[in-house]
Order: sequence, then structure tokens, then C-alpha cells
Amino acid sequence: MNGIIGHLVITGGFFCLTTKFYKEPVGERKAELEHFWTDVDTPVVEAAGQDEVDRQQRSMLGKLILIFGALVITMVLIPNPFWGRMAFLFCGGVVLTVGACFFEAQRQPQPKPSNPVTTYRGLLCRPL
Repeated sequence: MNGIIGHLVITGGFFCLTTKFYKEPVGERKAELEHFWTDVDTPVVEAAGQDEVDRQQRSMLGKLILIFGALVITMVLIPNPFWGRMAFLFCGGVVLTVGACFFEAQRQPQPKPSNPVTTYRGLLCRPL
């Protein structure tokens, strides 16, 4: 218990004391940060034909992940206790599920959103 209290006091104290030494950026660094946040706030416009490239990437990723999931499931054949075999089966099943989702997503054309999404400092915002 003393270790937990000591850890909280030392790390919490360090965290609180670091605010005393913070300085706002000035000059070139301030301009870099303003440029960065301007870039973050700029909407991304996808190029024509990008949907096809995305579909191909989902297809390739889906196939690779399905193969990897199958390989993980075959590790059930390794001599292990029952819980170890079930761990391989569960992990392989999760990986297979993710691969199947990617592979299925490449077949379905994605509809264009009717309500555009914009970002503000990394947060998704929908217009009212």
C-alpha cells in the first residue's frame, strides 16, 4: 500500500509541478503550430478514382488477414492444455472475423454520406 501511495505522490507531484515550467511557444514554433492546426482544420477532398484504390486495398488486406487468422487457428494442433488451445481458437476467430469484415467491405460500394462530416482539431463534427 505504501508503494501505491508513494507512486501517486511522486508521479502526481511531478505532473503538477511540470505546469509551473511550461512556456507558450513564440516566434517560429508558434507559426509552425498555427500552420499545423490550419492543416488539421482543412477538409480532405478525395481524388477521383480513389474509391477503386480503397476497394483494392480492402480486398488485399482482407485476404491477408483471413490467411493469418487461419494460420493462428491451426496452432490449435500444437500440444497444449485445453485452455491454451481455446486461446488459439479464440484469437484466430477474432482475426478471421476482422479479415472477413474487410473482405466483405470490398464487395459493397460505400454510399456517399448525405450529411458531410468536418473536423475541428481532430474531432468529428456534424453541421447542425
